[in-house]
Amino acid sequence: PPPPPPPPPPAVVRGVGQLLLSTQDGPAPLDRATLGAAATVAAIAACGGAGGEAAPRVEGVRPLLFGVLTHPALCDAGAAVVPPAALARMKAGDGVWRACALHGLALAAEAPSFLLPPDTCLCLVANLTSLLPTPPAPPPPPGLLHKHVTLVTALLELVAASHPRGSYPRGAASRPGGSGGGGGGGGGGDVGFGRSGGVARGASVYHPLLGWSSSSPRASLSRVEASVRKQLQALWTPPHLRVYFGPALHAPLSQRPAAAAVEALNADQLPALREAAAAAAGVHLAALRVLEPLRMHALASLSYSSLLIPNLWALLRRLAARPPVPWGPSAETRLIDACLRPWSPEEGQPYIRHSGSPQNGQPYLRHACSAEATILHLIAEGCVYLLPVLDDREVFSLCHPFSPPDLDALASTLNRLAHTLLWTDPAIQAQLPHLSAPTCRLLSQLYERDSRQPFRPVPPPGTSAWLLPVETGVLEWELFGHAKPQEPAHAGRARAVLERIPWVVPFEARVGLFRSLVAREKDALPDEARPEHLKGHRVKIRREHLLEDGYVQLGALSAEKLKGTIRIEFVSELGLAEAGIDRTGVFKEFLEEAIKAAIDEERGLFRRTAQRRLYPSPSSGMAEAAHLRLFEFTGRLVGKALYEGIVLDVALADFFAAKLLGKHASIDELPSLDPELHASLQVVKAYPGDVENDLCLTFVMEEDSFGARTNVELRDGGGAIPVTADNRIEYVHLVADYRLNKQVEAQSKAFVAGVHSVVPLAWLRLFGTKELQRLINGDDAPIDVADLRRHTRYAGGYNELTPTVRDLWRVLTELDHADQALFLKFVTACSRPPLLGFRHLQPPFMVQCVSGDGGDTPSVLAFFGMGRNETHRLPTASTCFNLLKLPNYKSRKVLRERLLYAIRAGQGFELS
Repeated sequence: PPPPPPPPPPAVVRGVGQLLLSTQDGPAPLDRATLGAAATVAAIAACGGAGGEAAPRVEGVRPLLFGVLTHPALCDAGAAVVPPAALARMKAGDGVWRACALHGLALAAEAPSFLLPPDTCLCLVANLTSLLPTPPAPPPPPGLLHKHVTLVTALLELVAASHPRGSYPRGAASRPGGSGGGGGGGGGGDVGFGRSGGVARGASVYHPLLGWSSSSPRASLSRVEASVRKQLQALWTPPHLRVYFGPALHAPLSQRPAAAAVEALNADQLPALREAAAAAAGVHLAALRVLEPLRMHALASLSYSSLLIPNLWALLRRLAARPPVPWGPSAETRLIDACLRPWSPEEGQPYIRHSGSPQNGQPYLRHACSAEATILHLIAEGCVYLLPVLDDREVFSLCHPFSPPDLDALASTLNRLAHTLLWTDPAIQAQLPHLSAPTCRLLSQLYERDSRQPFRPVPPPGTSAWLLPVETGVLEWELFGHAKPQEPAHAGRARAVLERIPWVVPFEARVGLFRSLVAREKDALPDEARPEHLKGHRVKIRREHLLEDGYVQLGALSAEKLKGTIRIEFVSELGLAEAGIDRTGVFKEFLEEAIKAAIDEERGLFRRTAQRRLYPSPSSGMAEAAHLRLFEFTGRLVGKALYEGIVLDVALADFFAAKLLGKHASIDELPSLDPELHASLQVVKAYPGDVENDLCLTFVMEEDSFGARTNVELRDGGGAIPVTADNRIEYVHLVADYRLNKQVEAQSKAFVAGVHSVVPLAWLRLFGTKELQRLINGDDAPIDVADLRRHTRYAGGYNELTPTVRDLWRVLTELDHADQALFLKFVTACSRPPLLGFRHLQPPFMVQCVSGDGGDTPSVLAFFGMGRNETHRLPTASTCFNLLKLPNYKSRKVLRERLLYAIRAGQGFELS
């Protein structure tokens, strides 16, 4: 047979590439035949000739890569952009892919000089992904695969450099029809003390692949956008993940134990697996950062289609555990050191990121971080999505895919790593700019889960497994500017720790910081400097219209005035002002009664869970026309109570309380709201049969409002999208997101805005969800009678040595915990003690002597223990003043009987 023709001259190939580039967005795009001819010419040139026996030269590959392969959906068989014969020629023997991969490093370095637009880079990544050989084809050689991954990562980083993530207009959703699923990222936020976030950067167009952008997608991409999306989504399909990470890491979900394949590897196999895993993690991290609209689908595939995330964690632990040196640092310390260590040439090809530009002479490729840091970054991104889906049975009973010791080791490692990045050595963050944010997000999830259902070892009383060395005095001095940090890099570290990993500081210290922040702000309020009888905003409230009058009188107050002193004067049903001077006691009564009226279920603003915890009613708009304004006002009252340190008997549902911390409720909080729906979603998640045909579900949520049923689409076109085995985790997240977030989004935003108008978000984020509940409701702990006695005041002739007073304390000490809680509720309207002890109870607890007929007992008689008599009068209380009115009983037995009768009857609340 005649010899194959030689490859076309480089000038011809360059011309072909330029032709495709210049006509992609023109009025007359090339027809299929011309495109097929161009693709065939470029493929022959790249493969070294029609026979493919010559080694491909970079001169022939360059125009193929930066010209021909930039055409949208060129290598997608479903799009039929080129004739089947031309596409077959490009995929024959993986020649085109091998040619591009062979020169991957050189082409990655040259990519910035071509100044390719973001859309062009995405199309190039999509075509390269389609050309990657996947099973049942033989796996590509590790060396070529690594170069391919480097090239794709470089192209995605080019897109990231020209299109920063998070650019969206004010008031716009993060992505139309999408969801904030994946849950929980709180705690690791960047909201500063006194700063505001969420500033838009001028983007106003929604790009279907990039999210909010400053420019529309190119015409050539818009024509085949669905095909390009499908090509890009192949990055995280099981065949591609198996090629990228290898079968040991991409193990099936049925494997028991989860890390069996990794544990079975020889020690000599670990370095090569480490390098491959780091490179694969790098390309997927770049894709997650760039392809914002596809992020949720990508995380679902990465996290739940296989045991990839648990096996990556097992790989890191094995790498840190060898070689065992009894006298050396622990495996956890070695892993942290490896994550913080800069890349070195001995480690092989690193995960790369672009830096600078070729125009200014700076090196365009730089080594971002070590392999361990890159792998840990992907673990953090995946776990944020995976952990909320795991229920307690999977973690504590099945221990699959994570066991409690696995989560404990992960939490301990990440906690120490974040502590180093934010407190010990903040200068390292410059080398790891993308690691601290996902680390803190995952830590916040782990901390909340451990608070709800502990998986970490129980520490000694008074300590916490999450605490790390942070000098509280230094922290407070740096926070308030009393002292400058010793190192310039330490500037701002106090705020960073309190914003992102506050749990490393003892809870008592954080409460003290919160109260210091409140006290400093109060001192700066202009009206608070006036004399006592002149300061304060005075309002009149009718008792039968507490909430309505409070809204009219206080709803329009500025935040500054609301934070100051409020003087309340009650008006009776006859229109007469009630006697009494407000010295915080009357305002406390108004606060308690107004909030009680707002949360009354008959009003229709709030509902209660099975545990009697509050959350907004989805149908509140049908109960109150101005329901959002009332939600905001109620939030302002709760914020004022937090600001003043007033303990309320208001138990919020955990998912609702988390919104006060700026957190997005996730599926692991669904049982507290709707246990039946959560059980149903667990069935969908673990269903072993044909999900699509057996369950017959679509991305639609049915809503029932007073008998009227409506369908709500969980995503655009959800009614036509069936739930399958591949997308069921996304469905589970979206259902939980709708029930926990979207269904009560307007009500929650109004309530949260009201709280934050008094107490800034950054101050509240000093605490976790459970800790915030303690801040609102007081300590859920036995009442310390001795502490209450130390901080009690007396009036009406009583003192510490009065016989009746001594009898009172002896009786209280002898009561069981339930009766002690009833007593506290009787005198303060809350059954829980104030946070960190009774010295923080406002107003302070007081015992006042009253006579048997209701009049005042002469002070001299009470002081000397005289005037004691057998009276049938019961003790009474003024909860607004935390005041107990106690008759001068003759004996301790009578005092006990009368006191128990009063507190168990739930009566005795009266005006002073």
